Amino acid sequence: MTKAHPGILVSGLDDLAARLEAAGVEVAWDSHFPGHRRFYAHDNVGNRLEFPSPET
Repeated sequence: MTKAHPGILVSGLDDLAARLEAAGVEVAWDSHFPGHRRFYAHDNVGNRLEFPSPET
């Protein structure tokens, strides 16, 4: 089984995380990507999605 998943580069990462959480989506933050902040979430059919944003 692979862990391949799309990574969607975003701005406004905190706002996106808050909107997803407000809609009942679990957000899992990950600090293991130097120079970026990111979190993972799953869509309504179980696909893992990555949302990174460069640190400023």
